[in-house]
Amino acid sequence: MKTIPLTGGGYAIVDDEDYERVSACKWWTQKGKGGCLYAVRSRGQLLHREIMRVGPGQFVDHINRDGLDNRKANLRVCTNAQNMANQAKRKGTSSRYKGVHVTASGKYVATIESAGTILHLGTFREEERAARQYDRAARVFFGNFARTNEMLGLLPLR
Repeated sequence: MKTIPLTGGGYAIVDDEDYERVSACKWWTQKGKGGCLYAVRSRGQLLHREIMRVGPGQFVDHINRDGLDNRKANLRVCTNAQNMANQAKRKGTSSRYKGVHVTASGKYVATIESAGTILHLGTFREEERAARQYDRAARVFFGNFARTNEMLGLLPLR
């Protein structure tokens, strides 16, 4: 494992085998849509895409969600839907849990989006039960790409 210094401070992590090839370029940090930092160079080339050598229409997911950790063990080629499944909980939602929102009547609704369709998973009196229902569905729909409330530390592990 080696580090690549980034213009403006910080560093990216890469495997030894990729270091020589990617360290010849100047890289800097850029904040992505979800607020994650990524290493980029001129023309917007992302370091993780360079390392995985993917083409247009292909996506690369950071398994641990650290956009500066570009070791191959932390990267996987995926679909856009799989990449989206590995997101954290959105900020500014009515519930403290991912996949849950509060209705006007004070009940908790669990939903999940799959293949562009929002699926209703149930309505619950307890917020935690709705969150656990989301987690179960996420594991079924997204498999290894699921980012559950338990994984995010929002629910205690069972």
